[in-house]
Amino acid sequence: MLKETSSVAKTRLPLFSFFSEFQLPQLCLTFTVKAPKELLSLLNKKQINPSLFLMFYLAKTSLHIPQFRLREKAGTLMEVDSVTCSYLVQSPLTQINFCYIPYQNHLNNFLVEAKEQEDKAAKAEHIQTKQNIKSPLIEVVAMPRLNITSALSPVRNTKDISTPLFTLGKIAQQTHCTSFSLTIRTHHGLVDGLHSAQFIDSLQNNLTQWVSQNK
Repeated sequence: MLKETSSVAKTRLPLFSFFSEFQLPQLCLTFTVKAPKELLSLLNKKQINPSLFLMFYLAKTSLHIPQFRLREKAGTLMEVDSVTCSYLVQSPLTQINFCYIPYQNHLNNFLVEAKEQEDKAAKAEHIQTKQNIKSPLIEVVAMPRLNITSALSPVRNTKDISTPLFTLGKIAQQTHCTSFSLTIRTHHGLVDGLHSAQFIDSLQNNLTQWVSQNK
């Protein structure tokens, strides 16, 4: 759902207009995210797909950082209060296909919905696009077998990139922590490096809290 223009949107509008004149106005930063070392073992114990788990927390965290809630609509910046996760899966009929999972507060419900949407995408005869998705999106690319240091994904329209894109790299259990790389692509007129750093801090806190509650 889109809200009326907020104070955050009004503050960012001059920068959004400025950077929108650039041919490529996106800001792309890669971070190493650290979580408690027990994270992977807990996910395995509960039989939770790590990529879907992290996708849930990317959506949750994005709604907690005001700049990540901003979207462009008909030339106006709006602040959203809900998001749908868009991500790729392999499909026997179309090679790849998109899944669209609305974020909801309960992880288990999110995972059930993801399973249903993945089954639907695997049977689809055509690539599902976002044309019929009314909720604002976050886009997620999961590369669980790759150690990435940066990522650049296809952009259909370089002027229409107010939707954040997150690329997840390989999750590894280290001696003292669980870590993974995360590339964040945003419109620089909406999100600065400071806001991306705040996003990482909030994400790490959310993961730490989940581990402490599920030990």
